[in-house]
Amino acid sequence: MTKKNLSKKEFFAKKSANNLANRKMAWRKAPKDRENWTVIYIATERSGYLERNKHAKVCKLLERAEYRDDSLEVEARHYATGKLYGVAVRVYNEDGSITPAFLRLLSYSSLFSHIADEYSDYLNE
Repeated sequence: MTKKNLSKKEFFAKKSANNLANRKMAWRKAPKDRENWTVIYIATERSGYLERNKHAKVCKLLERAEYRDDSLEVEARHYATGKLYGVAVRVYNEDGSITPAFLRLLSYSSLFSHIADEYSDYLNE
């Protein structure tokens, strides 16, 4: 597949999968296929109402039965911000297809704003 043939969903999946490969992260329940997962931090312990509410909505959405096997709620500590709250979501199934949980997470476009800028650059190359 050439670079220009990637759809928006495929581009976001490729950029998101294994996003913590170069960082050490302690998983409580480490998935066997860690390279197929992405971790997105949504709020901190100092976050305002909007961020905490967004985190709660995303977690509630991913609790649904069809997404439960492909998502985990995560919590981490950072020296500058304190506790971080987020979600880990499997991006790719074993067959290489994008999971329904990741596709649903894409509906929260504000979580992927950093990749959206890269996608715009990709289209304009």
